[in-house]
Amino acid sequence: MSVRFGVALPQELAARLDEIARKLNITRSKVVEMAVATFLDYLSAMEDPKKSKLLVIVTPRDDVDKVIRLVKDSMLQGCMGFGKNFAFVVVKVEGDTKKIMSRLKGIKGSFHPIVLP
Repeated sequence: MSVRFGVALPQELAARLDEIARKLNITRSKVVEMAVATFLDYLSAMEDPKKSKLLVIVTPRDDVDKVIRLVKDSMLQGCMGFGKNFAFVVVKVEGDTKKIMSRLKGIKGSFHPIVLP
């Protein structure tokens, strides 16, 4: 049984939604259903300490040592790369990703968790 409710989206996002629905030849509702289900599965997996995750961290070069110190106790493997003013750190972690990411508060940059199959 489906539950009906309304959602307000910015025009740009609604246009993208319509484009995907058209390309896949499915309804807008089906696209939303698929997106929500995928996102909820992702959130559940992020909280599952048994699932391995990659955490991609893009940060100023000066903060790399601090980032490594903050994630090293949860890190299984890792690698780094450097640009002119930034670095990216990719670490395979175990445990609750929320806790790991909360340790990184205050670090400049962006954090991108990826759940491994």
